[in-house]
Amino acid sequence: MIETLGGPIIACLLFLMPMYAIRRVPALRQYSGQASNVFVVLIGLIALSAIIYSFMP
Repeated sequence: MIETLGGPIIACLLFLMPMYAIRRVPALRQYSGQASNVFVVLIGLIALSAIIYSFMP
């Protein structure tokens, strides 16, 4: 149960929250607009979709 619920939280913390911070925090704006940011967001969404897919019976 911890693995099932902890997976999406870890995926959000590792992949999506830093990209959100790059957009919102003025000190991190220097890192915005790079192609690697799109890659990280895509991998984060793939990780979340795989976890959501595993919940389906």
